[in-house]
Parts: sequence; C-alpha cells; structure tokens
Amino acid sequence: HHFREVKRVLKPGGVLILTVPNILAPVSLELWPYFNWFGPGEWAGGAHINPMPVYEFRLIIEKVGMVIEQEFYHPAESKINLVLVVRRT
Repeated sequence: HHFREVKRVLKPGGVLILTVPNILAPVSLELWPYFNWFGPGEWAGGAHINPMPVYEFRLIIEKVGMVIEQEFYHPAESKINLVLVVRRT
C-alpha cells in the first residue's frame, strides 16, 4: 500500500505534500465525462488511476498512523485541486 511505504521512508516528523484532483469539485464533476480522466488505459499515459474523494485520503492516512496537518484547495476559489500536508509522527 502506497501510504504505508510513504510512512516507512519518511523520517519521524517528515512531511508529505500531496496534491490530487478534487473529484467532488463542481467543475470536476462537470468536465469529467468529457475528458475521461480516469478511464481505461489512462495508466499507460501517466494520468490518474483511481479517483478518490478527500474522506478516503483522511481514512487511509490516519489508518497508517500519519497526521494531516493542513488541508486546502488550490486555487481556493475553484477547489479543483486538493492539497494535503501530512506528517509522519
């Protein structure tokens, strides 16, 4: 699992800055069907594999024993990208 590996390689107190598409943003929900961002075969092109809402990230990060110190959107007005600052305890 990705986040267990992140925790393993981070030093205690180390920080991960994670930025992912906010799939629940209105603009994402509107454009998703047209661009097929998460469609079959996208992995080969280096695009996103599995869309995940913020609550799934929270659950996984807390389950592996790391802490989310900051959570915000960029750009703030569109909320199109989710940014999480995660610390290894």
